[in-house]
Amino acid sequence: MHEGDPTAYAKSYDHGNVYLQQDNANQESGYLPVNSTTGSAIFYTTYEAQTPTSPLSQTPLLICLQGGLGGSSMIGNFLELGPWRVNFSHTQNVEHLGLEPNSGSWNRIFGLLFVDNPIGTGFSFAATEEEIPRDQFSVAEEEIPRDQFSVAKHLFIAISGFLESDPLFKTRPVYFTGESYAGKYVPAIGYYTLKKNLNLPETKRVNLQGVAIGNGLTDPETQITTHALNAYFSGLINERQKSEIEKAQWEAVKLVKMGNWSEATNARNGMITLSRFLIKQVW
Repeated sequence: MHEGDPTAYAKSYDHGNVYLQQDNANQESGYLPVNSTTGSAIFYTTYEAQTPTSPLSQTPLLICLQGGLGGSSMIGNFLELGPWRVNFSHTQNVEHLGLEPNSGSWNRIFGLLFVDNPIGTGFSFAATEEEIPRDQFSVAEEEIPRDQFSVAKHLFIAISGFLESDPLFKTRPVYFTGESYAGKYVPAIGYYTLKKNLNLPETKRVNLQGVAIGNGLTDPETQITTHALNAYFSGLINERQKSEIEKAQWEAVKLVKMGNWSEATNARNGMITLSRFLIKQVW
């Protein structure tokens, strides 16, 4: 390994955290506890801004949530937004992995915090398997979240712990960002944070300044029913094909209303496959 090699790194350990320094990048990975009793914790990786346009105490911190649901934020870290991008190549039917600098990294002027959310996703872990919520609005001290309240509760605990680890973080503007199923996580943690801040002293509040959602799944019943109209008015399908897709859409919506999530997911995926097939027929 040599200076400038993106795969070269140095490790040090402090309170269970692993610190990685690459090409002088201020980078850190570790765990943020969400339950002091059981030890369950959320895994995180953070990168400081490379060329901030303001003092670090005022530099925005973007908290990046992956979708899925159940997708690790390392997808966003190493394939989308982070300072390094994993690339794949094949020679003689053997897959090779490498790292290369990401020229489109979001940490050029912002700080980034990637978290594997909820616990049980990626490197995050639940210490006990028994304490799993079984109802939609459970608020008990349970482990792997099954509703947005529990997801937001864990995220708030983890993020508050992270911000309290360095005095510089307390004043920084915080933005919750995410894609896909994070279209549910982002509003949940945003709303939860605003409500919690009302009852906290100023020194304990999260300095939330905004949220950003890309390609978010926020309201399946509404969003599922837009595919046929979008394709039709974009000139991609004709009226007969539009009717076929609408039938598939309403079948998925019906299953959503019944709470049959597995079948609803299959029906939505089938509708998207049908849409692509019909579009190819025209084009």
